[in-house]
Amino acid sequence: MIANSPTNAALNRKRKPSPPSLSNPPSPSPPEPPLKNSSPESNNQPAWAKVERRKSKKQKKTEAKVQNDKPPSLSFAGAELRKRKAPISVEEVRDVFLHLFADGAPTKFLVVENPRCILRAVLLLIPGVTPVSVGASDPPVSSAYPIGISAEDKSKIPVINACYSHACPTRATGESTKMHSVLATILQSPISGEQKRKRLLERQQQKFSNDPSMYILDTPTMLDNGYPIPSYLGQGLELDPESLGSTNAWPAPAPVSQTRDNGWVETPAGSALPAGQAPKIVAIDCEMCETEDGKVLARVCAVDYNTEKVVYDQLVLPDKPVTDYLTQFSGITAEQLAPVTHKLADAQTGLLEIIDGNTILLGHSLENDLRALKLAHPRCIDTSIIYKHPRGAPYKPGLKWLAQKWLNRDIQVRVGGHDPEEDARACLDLLKKKLKEGPDFGVFKQDVESIFERLTKSNGRHGKGATSAVIDHGNPRAWHGAKATSAVACQSDDQVVTGVLEAAQNHDFVFGRLLGLSQALGWTAPRTQPGSDIPAALPPPEVDPSAVEDAYAAINQHISTIHKGLPAGTVLCIMSGNDDPRIMSGLNAKKARWDGYMRERKKPEDVPQSEWWTMEEGRLLEDVTERAKRGLAFFCLVR
Repeated sequence: MIANSPTNAALNRKRKPSPPSLSNPPSPSPPEPPLKNSSPESNNQPAWAKVERRKSKKQKKTEAKVQNDKPPSLSFAGAELRKRKAPISVEEVRDVFLHLFADGAPTKFLVVENPRCILRAVLLLIPGVTPVSVGASDPPVSSAYPIGISAEDKSKIPVINACYSHACPTRATGESTKMHSVLATILQSPISGEQKRKRLLERQQQKFSNDPSMYILDTPTMLDNGYPIPSYLGQGLELDPESLGSTNAWPAPAPVSQTRDNGWVETPAGSALPAGQAPKIVAIDCEMCETEDGKVLARVCAVDYNTEKVVYDQLVLPDKPVTDYLTQFSGITAEQLAPVTHKLADAQTGLLEIIDGNTILLGHSLENDLRALKLAHPRCIDTSIIYKHPRGAPYKPGLKWLAQKWLNRDIQVRVGGHDPEEDARACLDLLKKKLKEGPDFGVFKQDVESIFERLTKSNGRHGKGATSAVIDHGNPRAWHGAKATSAVACQSDDQVVTGVLEAAQNHDFVFGRLLGLSQALGWTAPRTQPGSDIPAALPPPEVDPSAVEDAYAAINQHISTIHKGLPAGTVLCIMSGNDDPRIMSGLNAKKARWDGYMRERKKPEDVPQSEWWTMEEGRLLEDVTERAKRGLAFFCLVR
């Protein structure tokens, strides 16, 4: 149980809630400092000035030792929170950990006593935790003041009430009608002024070159983005799952000259080109269908960079029966595949007759195409990497957006699905544009960096970089965990719990995300297709009550397991991030469709009335967006 520290005397006099202590057991509150307007004259005493004698080095060392012997503690800054008009931002929660383990300044809303004695920190993002789910009933003094959650019998997640005394309201960033990713906000931080100057100097000193080889991905970048790696590139690298931070999605590729038991092949290693000879560049794009084994190759198209001619275009018959042709995306139908006898191995052979180890393969999110082809290639250029998303990493720009933004070209607008030749040509033209305009073209100057990178390079409090770990669903190493010391890919919340406990034993900062509750609540909004009839009110989809109850029980057990298994001296923070986003997502989808109709210059009478966008819906969207940005944060210190 996390007990509260004695209340502050000044706050008791005002009969307002005291800032809760977040550590166990409670430590006495420090004496209240004099008020700013107090002075000796107010008590009719002479106004003497007291001069402090400079402390000796020995005295400073003695005081430092006493300070280090004092146990650490956390408490909310009640006076600061009471006067605030807005909740704590997600960025401020992030800054707590940058203060503990990097070079961040102390936060104003949370008081950390003796932070050097805090050994570890674990941040859990658990969407779906709301004030109702933890039995919060006390109205806050202000929109930022912590809410009492002492009643365990009213909570659906009683372990939170047992470990935490208060919930701190938070607010996600965003615009009036959109909410920014809480995950990206937590795991990115602004760079310092010195770092900005360094980046500017590097850009100024960067030599302009129209050599496409400068955009070839190096091996670490390929690993970070989930590319299959040829065996000869892996020499000297530890390519086991532990060193990669996740399990590979592909078996080790076999050289072309060997048998293809696992279906994978690799391009033979290239040799040095003659002086003055430019490497061959081929843009490829693949379309997939769905089988019982997941998405598999159904078509591959390759276009030569210099001639701009199609050098390979072939439909491919999957080995397993097709369960979904994904026609709206792939453009492939059952009638098209019916006469096809070309298999994956044939497509691999056909491509390897066109390319060699010196060839540069070009594509957009090319790792997906190479996985579909089961082909490992050493020299790759990826337009989703050499061009940047306006909001910076970890986001990647879509090919359709890049073509419209930088080529003034609309692609992927066919009703019958994507055209791989069209996509491949867009990649060619994007690379040509990049070579013509220079490295800074299509790059938004984002003055942010990964918090894991900042933790690693910061001297911090120990005089060396802090270690970090990301434990998350999917492949965090290819996404937000690329700069972390360790990244563990998980397929369930149970695996996340195990990974967090293991990482917390030898990492300074650990981030984990539990998604079972939000999935049971239906907080993941389904994608809507053009023309679908969405009512204006957009009621949230129904969820299975029994599944939700099971999810609450599972989350309760997960938090309890993590809390009990963490080393003493660990800060455990739980964040919900946001509230229910479903109505906001549905309204934004409808507005996007309406905007699409307007771009097509359609008249309102040509659009179904159920698809019309009204002023009332615009106001509703702003209201539900503001509500969706609300979240909670809980802080405690494990004893």
